[in-house]
Amino acid sequence: MGLSQLLSLKTKQNSQTALHVFHQNIWGLKHKMDELMCMLDSCDLSLHITCFLEHYLVDHKLLMTKPHNYYLGSRFSHQSYSGGGVCMYINSYLGSNMIDLLQYCIEKVIEKCAVQINIGNHFVILLCLCRSPSGYFGEFGVQLDLILKYLYTKSRIYYLW
Repeated sequence: MGLSQLLSLKTKQNSQTALHVFHQNIWGLKHKMDELMCMLDSCDLSLHITCFLEHYLVDHKLLMTKPHNYYLGSRFSHQSYSGGGVCMYINSYLGSNMIDLLQYCIEKVIEKCAVQINIGNHFVILLCLCRSPSGYFGEFGVQLDLILKYLYTKSRIYYLW
């Protein structure tokens, strides 16, 4: 089975569609939610997954913030510092499982979240990660290597954003 076949999804209308992912360094999600919802509603492309870096929200506020027809698939929020954070919203008709990577997150070094999406009999892992420019690059590399070793299975396809 080819990659293009694997990434084809049957939508509710039973038509073939590619997996569409939107990735954005949002620099603060709280005051941009209305603009984001307008963009998602008017987008010609049916987005399946939206990945945001630098959402600046703590967990409880992030859990209350969601675009219409999407659910929070995975997230990481700062506990000790303001700002930062990564999250993924998944279209409500697409099933996913959050992958807990909290043990590999280091604020201002490597921030990440991941989901597993089931497409037919296959699994696709989507990993959204952010490296702070002020963070130590060596530690970022070590943690990324640990994450990839933790997630690696030959039967999966991986995408990094």
